[in-house]
Amino acid sequence: VVAGKRSGKKQVFKLRTALGREIEATANHPFLTMNGWKKLGDLTVGDAVAIAKPDVYWDRIVSIEPAGEQETYDLSIDGNHNFLANDFVVHNSHAASFALIAYATCWVRKHYLAEFTASLLNAQPMGFYAPAQIVGDAQRHGLEIRPIDVEASEWDCTLEPAGGELRFAVRMGLRWVKGMQLAEGGAIVEARRERAFDSIEDFVRRTHLPMRMQTALAEAGALGALVRERRDALWQVTGWVVRQGDPDRK
Repeated sequence: VVAGKRSGKKQVFKLRTALGREIEATANHPFLTMNGWKKLGDLTVGDAVAIAKPDVYWDRIVSIEPAGEQETYDLSIDGNHNFLANDFVVHNSHAASFALIAYATCWVRKHYLAEFTASLLNAQPMGFYAPAQIVGDAQRHGLEIRPIDVEASEWDCTLEPAGGELRFAVRMGLRWVKGMQLAEGGAIVEARRERAFDSIEDFVRRTHLPMRMQTALAEAGALGALVRERRDALWQVTGWVVRQGDPDRK
């Protein structure tokens, strides 16, 4: 065991064998039986489980009883192998679980790249790949990533119809504007649902966002549908915020 971490309180059971072996484990813990690997929850009295000390032999289960809720832990094992717990042969189930997750992930990524990419971006931060890596990899595999746009973006990344084999493109969400809060993104979406923005002035007046957020949107290129050049957009939003008579909103 190279590492261990808490996985919370769970219902555990005490398993006893005819030769006096005992172990406490959760219902999902796998044991080696004469019919292959079985979870404790699928075992019954009379089943034979593998014991190793020093040779491997079969020991009959005589009882499985609830042992209450207890703190449980996930263990990281060095390498991919099985191990012994109280002389019972138990499975390195972490490796099997990760293999299943890896297979499912690859399948979804292959067949539903747009949905997979949008979901990953909306689930950030995850502590694995940076958003730029996720976007870059998707683009290299032919997915169109559309920029943040106050006229089209929701808070989360969304799917938009597109031509080609993938059928969808991913529209980046307002959540990816640096410093934007959920309430600020909601203000943009709500104002847009009333009617589309027809100018920078209209956008500034109806969203009531602070100066810092207006400039962040301009710098991110999110006002491109209203003003093509980012520098022009930055000048215009700054001017219109001041003209509202609220230059100190920061």
